[in-house]
Amino acid sequence: MKPLTSNYLLIVIMLTLAACASQPSRDSVQEKKVVSQKDDVQSLLVAAERTSSPESETLKLKAMAILLSRQDLSQAELVLSTIREPNLTTQQRIKFIRFQAELALARDLPKDALNWLSSEHIPESEISREDQISLSLLRATAYYAARSFLASGTELIYIDNLLDSQQRLLNHENIWNALTELPEDTLTRLATMAVTSDMRGWLSLAALAKKYRDDPTTQLQELSKWRQIWSYHPATKLLPSSLMLLDNIVRNQPGQIALLLPLRGELAAYGNAIRDGFLAAHYQNKSRNDSLPRITIYDSSPADIGNVYQQAINEGAEFVVGPLDKNKVAELNKLPELAVPILALNRASAKKSAPQGIARNIYQFSLSPEDEVVQVAKQAWQEGLRRALVIVPDDEWGMRNGTIFMDTWSSLGGDIADVTFFSTSRDYSEMVQSLLQVDASEKRASDLRRTIRERFEFNPRRRRDIDFIFLLANPNQARGINPTLAFFYAEDLPVYATSHINSGSDSRLDSIDLNGIRFCDIPWKLTESGPLFQSIQQNWQASRGSLAPFYALGVDAYHLYPRLNQLEQIPGDKLFGMTGVLTLNNNRVIVRRLTWAQIKNGKVRAIPMVIDQLPVSTQRQDF
Repeated sequence: MKPLTSNYLLIVIMLTLAACASQPSRDSVQEKKVVSQKDDVQSLLVAAERTSSPESETLKLKAMAILLSRQDLSQAELVLSTIREPNLTTQQRIKFIRFQAELALARDLPKDALNWLSSEHIPESEISREDQISLSLLRATAYYAARSFLASGTELIYIDNLLDSQQRLLNHENIWNALTELPEDTLTRLATMAVTSDMRGWLSLAALAKKYRDDPTTQLQELSKWRQIWSYHPATKLLPSSLMLLDNIVRNQPGQIALLLPLRGELAAYGNAIRDGFLAAHYQNKSRNDSLPRITIYDSSPADIGNVYQQAINEGAEFVVGPLDKNKVAELNKLPELAVPILALNRASAKKSAPQGIARNIYQFSLSPEDEVVQVAKQAWQEGLRRALVIVPDDEWGMRNGTIFMDTWSSLGGDIADVTFFSTSRDYSEMVQSLLQVDASEKRASDLRRTIRERFEFNPRRRRDIDFIFLLANPNQARGINPTLAFFYAEDLPVYATSHINSGSDSRLDSIDLNGIRFCDIPWKLTESGPLFQSIQQNWQASRGSLAPFYALGVDAYHLYPRLNQLEQIPGDKLFGMTGVLTLNNNRVIVRRLTWAQIKNGKVRAIPMVIDQLPVSTQRQDF
């Protein structure tokens, strides 16, 4: 059984909100009379078979609600397939549509959900206010899951005035969650086009929050100006939680930050890149305000990282960023007491880290490949792919991350058609030919020729039980494997990869053999914009090459430290950084959501999100 997805959890919250807004309908009262709370799905279905319409459909829909609450998606789908739409009353049809949409979203199929929620499926006769709300909430959830963020926020803004203050608070969080996914320039442009003042106010608020997201002090000042201009706006009365916390964030900034990085040894180049990115972000903010913490830098190379940490505290550090070395993170995590909070720049191995340590005063932020591998699996699933062919290196790194992909893919409900581990080679023909079963096709033709003793024309074929290929490889390996896949008749199969195939080279010759591969990577390498990014690239040539992710890590570490309490207090809140969209999980680990790109004609092209046109009018019923 597939686990409940985050999208579906959002549905549950939203529909609970809608339920609070409505009074019990006559239909729901009748259902409670027909079926007691002790009845299970089986008894409902048996009773449905013994009755006729509309009672039969009512009982099946009741069973559907129970199945969805139990996350029994397969059984829920089966029950829905037995319901005959022509027999449904208007109220039953609305429930049927809702359940179809919820089921599609629970299976991470937002486009299917939107199809069910389109006007062609909604009954033409007038529906109740409560049903309008519940359908809009579902539609907003589906739009969000499909990365159509403006449409999601618009749906929620239109129903906002129908809700009481408590319900509005949750609705405002969801509006904010959707609109802040849009880029600042898009928000600013859309705000000038908005017809309603509510929409214009929300868009301008989101635009200023994105513009000053890296500087809480300036963001707070600009928020104060916005509230004066928009004193009657709904968001002024009920601010999103992240904005309500701004005053505390600014007042509680540490006076001194210790940066613990390797400045000698094999990790020195990475440590220096992180340091330069961190300081560049600091001095950019310092140009706007003088009330920023003092930065002290310590070499974390010495064997005893505990002594370095204690020295930093003795010299006045109120917050620590680092170390980078995984083993040193584990050592700090084992200390009996951490007087000053730490933002570690790696993740301690589960075997070396005390389980209770993660929960006490230490946050872990790294460029872990695990984030990318998991994201590849989820992206492929959301695009409707179900059967994967896995190609990974025959080494410890490849096996570990290949296993993470396969475990994630299986947990989503996907199948693994085959898996192969390759060693570094200049010729991958034999491996690919065997993996795609082209050699078996050729052997069958050869056997047939011997049997009939006649020559005939024959075109070899590859196996047909594959939806896509997951390729874990570096650029050199991928340049050998990708063309070989096309040569052996797999040019129509989508190939998904991690950022490891993207060397950042501007040469088309280096990338032409990677054509067609879709991969996720950090925004730093895919979206060249912003004064800080440009300044770093101008001053440090290394920020354009293999060290680029570590400059981005330094920048994001600086922007993260004042927001950690915010991310912890608001589940699901996010920071839009240069290493990805950053969230904090229950183990105080920063999780990155990356940007998607594809290589076309030897050039890396970022895949844009879906940005809808702002509607000219609301096109919604007034209540």
